[in-house]
Amino acid sequence: MLYTESRPPAPPSALPANGSTGLRMSDSVKYRPEIDGLRAVAVIPVMLFHAGLGPFPGGYVGVDIFFVISGFLMTAIIYREIAGRKFSYSGFYERRARRILPALYTILFAAILPAWFLLIPADFVDFGQNLIGVVGFFSNLTLWMQSDYFDQAAELKPLLHTWSLAVEEQYYLVIPVLLMALYKFAQRWILHLVLLLLAGSLAISHWGAYHKPTATYYLLPTRAWELLTGSVVALLYARRDWPHSLRWIARHNGSLSLLGLLLTAIPIFAYDKHTPFPGLWAAVPVLGTALLIACAQPGTLAYRLLSNRWFVGIGLISYSAYLWHQPVYAFARQQTLWRESGALMFGAFAVSLGLAYLSWRFVEQPFRNRARISNRTVWLVSAGGAVILAAFGWLAIRSDGFEGRFELRQPLTSATFDLPARANGWCFYSVDTNTALEVGEAGLQCKLGAQDGASDILLFGDSFAGMYEPFWDTLGKELSHGVDVITTNWCHPSFTESFWWPNPTRAREQCLQNRAYVADHLDQYRVVVISAVWSMLEQKGLMHEVHELVSVLAGEHGIQVIIMAQPPALTRPSVLRAVYRYGTPQASADEPLAEKANFALRKLAAGNERVYFLDRESLFADDTTCGQVLSADGVPYSWDGGHISIYGSQAAARNVLRSDAMAELASFIEGNP
Repeated sequence: MLYTESRPPAPPSALPANGSTGLRMSDSVKYRPEIDGLRAVAVIPVMLFHAGLGPFPGGYVGVDIFFVISGFLMTAIIYREIAGRKFSYSGFYERRARRILPALYTILFAAILPAWFLLIPADFVDFGQNLIGVVGFFSNLTLWMQSDYFDQAAELKPLLHTWSLAVEEQYYLVIPVLLMALYKFAQRWILHLVLLLLAGSLAISHWGAYHKPTATYYLLPTRAWELLTGSVVALLYARRDWPHSLRWIARHNGSLSLLGLLLTAIPIFAYDKHTPFPGLWAAVPVLGTALLIACAQPGTLAYRLLSNRWFVGIGLISYSAYLWHQPVYAFARQQTLWRESGALMFGAFAVSLGLAYLSWRFVEQPFRNRARISNRTVWLVSAGGAVILAAFGWLAIRSDGFEGRFELRQPLTSATFDLPARANGWCFYSVDTNTALEVGEAGLQCKLGAQDGASDILLFGDSFAGMYEPFWDTLGKELSHGVDVITTNWCHPSFTESFWWPNPTRAREQCLQNRAYVADHLDQYRVVVISAVWSMLEQKGLMHEVHELVSVLAGEHGIQVIIMAQPPALTRPSVLRAVYRYGTPQASADEPLAEKANFALRKLAAGNERVYFLDRESLFADDTTCGQVLSADGVPYSWDGGHISIYGSQAAARNVLRSDAMAELASFIEGNP
């Protein structure tokens, strides 16, 4: 959300009878309070949505409203100066620096201290990468590249929201050059060409919302059309050769501005996290914002609502409010004194608004005053702040997140508090998180357990199967069996082509090869162990595929099938608190689905003598712990709230080995159901 003064070309309240727009370049300096009010309409739903407060499941569209406002205001200023032969790149970017960097750098420096005390090393590395991305205005790229299967939960990233700043600044590297070129060489067709660019970006965005949603959400080419919509409105009112459009709008500004309010408000309440976005779904709030900018003139109901002093007041501090809210929320969720609750997040919301006022009053306002702060000072502060922040980010990366700040609770170590994978000596073939791995046969060749024993046991599934590799390595050695392992990201055990992860990924290619290989080599195995993130299959309606697979394995081929229970689903922050500091992990919102899926699989096994369900009680409970989340050592089995760690998998193996279930499991493996 780029802060810009609300001084755009004002829509005329009445057009001359001769059809001329009646606009002059001096009209562009008129202050428009309704645009500040519109900023409030954008920022409050965003803040409440991120806090999880109120009925605003589509509050994220506030960012799209900001994009349109920003595109309108900046294009109006740039075009006015180009037409008046007053535009200079140095002057333009000096104004940008004054308005953006002081408040931004204030928040970044302020975020370092709580990050130091609250972020674990891996997350601090991400924080360092994001710091560099923010000062270089490419944080949308760093956040996009961090968005993988095992990434930190979005709501815990203090600088997540800076992706929109990066998108806007990238846009403002391009739009002045574009407008200069079009004004010089194709002035007559400038609006047509901008509309053409808008249409192309929208088409790519809509395709990407369904096929590459993460990249589409973060990157400029698929967001540019929203800023270009604002640019189109600015060009319509800055040029004199579009009188018919303006005259028609002027006659209907009351009804059109009300329509704009409706289109802007509906998505805030009607959209949710499952809405394909941005694409055509984003066109609703974008069009609504454009109508409000164009038609909410003095005298209309929309103008009176938006120019209310409370809306305008919030709009004035909206840039600082947007900057403060995400780090305040993230650290509120990371802290260890209070559990996350509605009261805690409402307090964080209130704190964000308070800090926003302070930074607007004592940072934004002074730096906008050229009489108080010279251009030279602005550039020195900007350059110095960027160097310091980027250097700190680099140090955070090089030092592995200043890992000496925390010590893992014994007996955990950095080697065992991890997920098993090829990179650390195990078998999980994570082709999406390890780019050194190639899709192909290498993902099919890995053996654990007794190396000199027959490889007649197969572990098959996704990362929730991969996490059990240390468990089956231990049991395989105990029972003198070799265990072949075929596991890949998101690849639930099945012989179909279904793949629940929505993004195109190399993992899908590897998954199809995994399934084909297993289907062709079933005669090699007496026992097949399957595991997956069962709660997701339950949510996606794919549990029937597990039943079909079991029918093929146990029914058609007479293979013994072992189904591994999904561990308790926990919140990541609570796991990290227990691992690095203190406390007991807490159940996450996915736990009811995990329990439901486990119950269904237990029922499936009860009806088939060739199917064995290895339950949570056997895996994660022992005589010294209460419940199934802490081991005998008093530390979590879990790694990230979903997967168990290498330590957790080995601890689960120790539990089973000394339990009554071991004899039963061994008998089943040997073919005595």
